[in-house]
Amino acid sequence: MKEQIRLSLGRSARDFRNIVWPLILTVPLLNGGTLKPGEAAAGQESKDELDFLAGIDAWQLFTRTSVVRGIASRVQWKDCYQTFTVRVSRPNGGETEFQKRFDVKNKNNGHLYPYITVQAFLNGKGGRLLAAAAIKTEDLIEAVSDPHWWQKTAVFFSIGMGNLLGAGLNYHPESPV
Repeated sequence: MKEQIRLSLGRSARDFRNIVWPLILTVPLLNGGTLKPGEAAAGQESKDELDFLAGIDAWQLFTRTSVVRGIASRVQWKDCYQTFTVRVSRPNGGETEFQKRFDVKNKNNGHLYPYITVQAFLNGKGGRLLAAAAIKTEDLIEAVSDPHWWQKTAVFFSIGMGNLLGAGLNYHPESPV
């Protein structure tokens, strides 16, 4: 993996763990638990495989009920679009988030996928949370698969967070504290 990409992913994971998660962990869909970043739960090679193959960035642990579930996180800096974005194409033709998440429909085959997807916007790297939302990945993929919701940019489908309130969305507004 290119070093620049690895550094960017590391910053995103840190901001998710240190800024986003503490402010949204009590929304009903997330319902608490402990966040275990991918690199803390597995060696670097396994973490990379979970991220790139299954789209899992972190684990949410509920020790009282012996439950673990995968979380996909996307942290963006500067502009707050209040959307979920799912990459649908890459210039090099590589597999995208949409293709990996679309496998959610094959979960009955035992495919591992993130149960929850969290999208967050900060005013800069290490900055203040502007907006964040959590949605069941299955609901997000269902919405992205419906052209009714599409706001297609060059390589992403984006869906307004407010448009998905009926899909299990928990929206965390600006000025969260």
